[in-house]
Amino acid sequence: MASQELTQPTQQVLDPRRLGKSSSGLSDNDTADVLLFLSGATPAAIRIAQNTADNAPHHVMYTDATGSYYGPSQDIEEQETIIIDKNGKRQGRGTPEIALRLSNASRLKSKSLMFVFGRNASMSDIVLGTDSGRRISNQHFRIFINSEGLTMLEDMSTNGTIVDTNHLRGKDSRFDKCRMLVQGSDITVASSSDDIIRFHVRFPARSSYVQIERFEENLQAFMAECTAADDTKRQRPFRAHSKWNGGEKYTIIGG
Repeated sequence: MASQELTQPTQQVLDPRRLGKSSSGLSDNDTADVLLFLSGATPAAIRIAQNTADNAPHHVMYTDATGSYYGPSQDIEEQETIIIDKNGKRQGRGTPEIALRLSNASRLKSKSLMFVFGRNASMSDIVLGTDSGRRISNQHFRIFINSEGLTMLEDMSTNGTIVDTNHLRGKDSRFDKCRMLVQGSDITVASSSDDIIRFHVRFPARSSYVQIERFEENLQAFMAECTAADDTKRQRPFRAHSKWNGGEKYTIIGG
């Protein structure tokens, strides 16, 4: 029995450190490019991520069982961690997560709005399903960087968006319409089919000076491209806050 166990095929794992990757599972390029990840926390949100992987793969990254990330078009030799079965095939495609990349500025449907989520595929970068009951608006909410360098969510809908426990309604003056996103925030949208859409927000860890510097360079370029045609923002210089760590004590609600 012991000799048989020794001859059993074992899984081969490529250590990310051998490929010059960070131990977090993200390459330095991805760490400097990805603004945030949205992980599906409900079945409806997971389906949205899967549909985005099929229709807008540039807004998606995959995670495997080891917690490593890779892009949809990434060559197998370039992936951070690869698990291969006894037949030499990679196990599974991984779990898709929505990744908002700064390098995708030129692909956004409306650069001045930045990352738009909604029902209408021609107006939204991330499509939140068809929703025949129209509880989801054509452009339901957007995630954007304000002039202070903070990541914000603005509701653009009729029925609203919930950030943590805060109900935002952009078309109702009685409600706030913007909220800052922090590490661990939850974004919730209710659809007509009673399927709750909930995403969990995660910001990549940028712990080294080099990672922070490269991220801020990419952020500056992203902001310049997105605000180039917006005259209302030309007079407001963009200021990045590299030392802000997303602590929960910040409760900024303005845009």
